[in-house]
Amino acid sequence: MQAPINQPTLEKALRVLYVEKRLLKNTGDFARVLLIHGLYCQTWDVGTLLNRPLLRWYPSSQKGDAESHDLTGPAWLPQIPLYNQWRNAACDCLDVLHWIANSDIAKAGTENSTVLHLHFARIVLLAPYKAIRTVAELLVSEDDSRDGDAVERFQRECQQVRKWIADDQFKARLALVHCGIFFWHVRRYSLDAFYEPTKVFLVTLVVWAYGSLCPPQQASASLRGPSRSSGNRPREDEDWSCDLDDISSIRLDRPCDDELVQLFIKRGRSMTATIMGVGNITAANGPLRMLKEGRKLLSTLDKWPIRDRYLQLLTQLVDVCGQNAQWVQAGASLGQTRREAPS
Repeated sequence: MQAPINQPTLEKALRVLYVEKRLLKNTGDFARVLLIHGLYCQTWDVGTLLNRPLLRWYPSSQKGDAESHDLTGPAWLPQIPLYNQWRNAACDCLDVLHWIANSDIAKAGTENSTVLHLHFARIVLLAPYKAIRTVAELLVSEDDSRDGDAVERFQRECQQVRKWIADDQFKARLALVHCGIFFWHVRRYSLDAFYEPTKVFLVTLVVWAYGSLCPPQQASASLRGPSRSSGNRPREDEDWSCDLDDISSIRLDRPCDDELVQLFIKRGRSMTATIMGVGNITAANGPLRMLKEGRKLLSTLDKWPIRDRYLQLLTQLVDVCGQNAQWVQAGASLGQTRREAPS
């Protein structure tokens, strides 16, 4: 009789992944998905703690100001260094899992569902998906009983998304890259699994919100990279910079080389980001086309009834945004915007 095999706990596997940047041996695909959810929980736990004002204070023997904005104002987690460190650590762990998944892909010749979870995990960790979903649901809600509260909440959540786009811009564009590759994967390797409708719905909303609330492109010198006016620059650096200036767009929903991805993350506001069936996601009609493309993809996933609820929400958003292209500016009359939308 064989002795029972002592399987490591999720806590130990997660600890090794964080600290040693490696995966325990004989960790299968399902266990890797559990680890991804463990990364979510660890990051969320840190965020929950830092939302408590006193835990944002660094203990010191010196007197401070208990009424300072840092301790009394609302917490925006990406501005808190400790939260950023934990979020970056979680992304490092996802990179480790992705390297292993890429090795498996090379052996099998096809992608498996773990890759879908890995791309979606970056979106969950890097995008304010709760605020984005709240904006969408308030926009199509028919409950006007607390219209004033709804408008205030709508504007507050929109502002949080704008802040993400402007002040957390590098992580926002990295999230967009994973949104695009997520769509690429679902189109080619969908299993119509129970989790796919929810993921497609949320990823669609993230791209829609980014395109809707992103400020106009500003091709400033800092976004175009280092100036070529420096007299001491080597010739090869000049040529490299010229090559970069020639790149003005990126197709998000197809595999890109790492250099192009890094270029988009660093200076993406001066580049055009496109998705098949949508075109430029920040163009005037880009967000509306994104909703339609997401709805189209969602309609191909027909095994799970929850899909119908998400299709209904996307259709309502298409109606509202199509009827009022300036729905963001119309936030003060949110109830009127909803009532005027075609049924």
